[in-house]
Amino acid sequence: MLKAIQTVQPNPKAHVRLEEIPRPSIGQGELLIKVKAAAINPSDVRNVQGVFPQTQFPCIPGRDFAGLVEEGPKDWIGRRVFGSASSLGFIKPGSHAQYLVISHKTVVPSPDDLTDYQLAALGVPYTTAWEGLHTKAQVSRGETVLIIGITGAVGLAALSIARAQQCRVIGVGRRQEALDILGLDETVDTSRQNLVEVVKEMTQEKGVDIIVDTVGGSTFADHGQCLGQNGRWIVLASVGGPTVSFNVVDFYHRQAHMLGVDSLAFEPQKSQQILAALVQTVDHQSLLQPELHPVPLESAPEIYQAIAEGKERRKVILCPWGVGN
Repeated sequence: MLKAIQTVQPNPKAHVRLEEIPRPSIGQGELLIKVKAAAINPSDVRNVQGVFPQTQFPCIPGRDFAGLVEEGPKDWIGRRVFGSASSLGFIKPGSHAQYLVISHKTVVPSPDDLTDYQLAALGVPYTTAWEGLHTKAQVSRGETVLIIGITGAVGLAALSIARAQQCRVIGVGRRQEALDILGLDETVDTSRQNLVEVVKEMTQEKGVDIIVDTVGGSTFADHGQCLGQNGRWIVLASVGGPTVSFNVVDFYHRQAHMLGVDSLAFEPQKSQQILAALVQTVDHQSLLQPELHPVPLESAPEIYQAIAEGKERRKVILCPWGVGN
């Protein structure tokens, strides 16, 4: 029997249990992966809380992973791989377990210069940021990108991708000390500065080409005021509630574009394609991530609740075979 994190039914307090399950079997074209590291994303926690209607309970959560192929097509056995899939943890058993079954078409060979912890933390944040900047906004070199919530996982991913495109980046957060660590020349600390005034001053009243908005919520209208003519506004989240308001007349006078990104709606191979492109085109040492916090799988029940209660803000990496193994 093997260990896995499981929840039998949705629960608001994000209760999960460590269970013993049979070793899974694979089908044609599938891989059996020994999971060495699996990130906990906010969507994993919301999943066990019952937020997503597509989830089939009981479920093993977890979308992102890195590990070693033990069974499958001959040319895959023994290879380090990593990946992410929108179906994992929702309609298929997820990565918060010692073993994972997944199609070989949805994984990426692991680069030697990145650890399993780093690789497991790339999935959802980087595929979301890449989809927004490259696929939806079609970012060009040298454009000005405003990243709201830049110190979060998706914000850091967007910063890494924008830098790879040699973009001018303005970072927005609520703690100047956290912004300073990023080495940006232009930042806005909204706890003490007026976002719209500072951005207009930085851009000589023109506004920015692209907004990566990982916050939304009550400050949504202010974000729109920072957008330049024909600008693109990538919306990824709305903290505090789903309903927002903004000046739509001003928005259409700017001939602006609002672009939503939902990584849960990705086709099966979308994440694989993005992650493969990422590791092939972006310097691996420039892939920024939050502080990674590896923990054993046995700690998952307490960690899930800590994240749900806002008490754990690090990027938690579950290690199903023990930390360091």
